[in-house]
Amino acid sequence: MPSRTPRLLVALLTIFTTLAPLAQELPRPRGGQDALPTTTEKQNPTSDSPGRAPRPASVSASGPDGSARMTGRFPTGLRSLGAQQKPPSRNWLLDADSDDERFRRLQIAAGGSDVQMQQVGLRFEELHRAVLLDNRPMADYHLGKIREHMQIMGLKRPNRTPNLEDMFLLSGAFEDLRKVIQTGTHAQLKDQFLSTRQVCMACHVAERMGFLNDGGALARTSSFPAHVVSAPR
Repeated sequence: MPSRTPRLLVALLTIFTTLAPLAQELPRPRGGQDALPTTTEKQNPTSDSPGRAPRPASVSASGPDGSARMTGRFPTGLRSLGAQQKPPSRNWLLDADSDDERFRRLQIAAGGSDVQMQQVGLRFEELHRAVLLDNRPMADYHLGKIREHMQIMGLKRPNRTPNLEDMFLLSGAFEDLRKVIQTGTHAQLKDQFLSTRQVCMACHVAERMGFLNDGGALARTSSFPAHVVSAPR
């Protein structure tokens, strides 16, 4: 009995040759659920893709050029900010819904007493430098700035005003230093500066901020080098 294998192979080859052109003419899926994801879709899944995590809230779907972009938001730590109709932007003050909210934001941006204390520390080091060089105009200038910043500190934090005034501004410590700047000898000026420094440290303790006495500004102003060269005046 002759083998049927050659006939079967011929028949299968004939069927394949007939159906192959027809398969190429069938329509392909266009973005439906049966469509296979492209390489770009695999790398950039969207929130609309089934079974995929949504984008973070701060990422926009696309920018004008089709690329992803970040959108702004206010820090969650600023809980005293009022809501506004416009989205957050660099116009953080103008975009507020009311003047009351604008003033609130200005007050937040102005900061507390720490901002002024930073300025006081900077000026205190400059005052130390002026005393070291016996530069009286420079010393008087920075001492005046220290008083200004202390007064602004009392404006922002009225609970600190009593110690600011009773221990330094109105106690005589400020005026004593100013008088020595104006008329005292260089040795007297250095001694008075160090006495004023002790008053500052005592005020920190009175305000329960004594840990500040280990700060760099006070460490750098604890003494006066024996030899120093001043710049031309």
